[in-house]
Amino acid sequence: MLVTVIAGAVLSLLAASCSNSRANSGATTMYTTTTAVATTTTIPVTTVSSTTPPTPVPTTTTAALPTTTTATLPPTTTTEPPTTTTEPPGAALPLRADGVGDATFGNDPDEVISYLSGIFGTPTADTGWVGGVEVGCKGTSARVVFWNDLRLTFGDESNVASGRRHFFAWRYGPPFGTSINPAGMTTAVGLTIGAPIDEVLKDYPGAQVITDDTVATPTAELADGLTAFLTDTGPRGSVTTLLGGQNCTSD
Repeated sequence: MLVTVIAGAVLSLLAASCSNSRANSGATTMYTTTTAVATTTTIPVTTVSSTTPPTPVPTTTTAALPTTTTATLPPTTTTEPPTTTTEPPGAALPLRADGVGDATFGNDPDEVISYLSGIFGTPTADTGWVGGVEVGCKGTSARVVFWNDLRLTFGDESNVASGRRHFFAWRYGPPFGTSINPAGMTTAVGLTIGAPIDEVLKDYPGAQVITDDTVATPTAELADGLTAFLTDTGPRGSVTTLLGGQNCTSD
């Protein structure tokens, strides 16, 4: 740039000299000597480097943290199956000297039959009302209702009442099938069909065992109004039938 400025100044001086020569032609020549002084102008040049590297930006490297996955397991629950004890319906009806369950001797026949039907279902057999003699009982009318091996007797004459129809006896067994039905019926102390004779004497220590000619089969009078019929009175003897109440002549 400095060289360019100097060249320009020289050219300007030469142009002025030529002009003066043309103007003075044909005239008296006066020689004027002009000394051109070269002017040197120094212009500072600032050079900006375009290659100046940018200020580096610090790079922050974040280390990846290990990913931890925590599995939430459901609590271990051990559910024990409920203990189910299914008792036969008859287990809730104790065989008593004065009745069966809540059916007491002297109660109305229809009420007793309805009560037991609600537990065991419809009777399996029913004589209907007949003359007492037809079923071996006293009175002018009697009725025997069965729920398989359970037999209830009704009539209008017994040691419980007279002149009206009422419940006065029950009989459980002997089994007509391979097992007693309805199952689960016992006396108040747990005696039932098939119990050995030593269990009979243990449960009823005051029982009177009868083997004479007054009974058709060996019998144990367990309590007043409660009787057990036995296969025999020996060590192998067992209960075949339980009877509560008055025994009709046909029994």
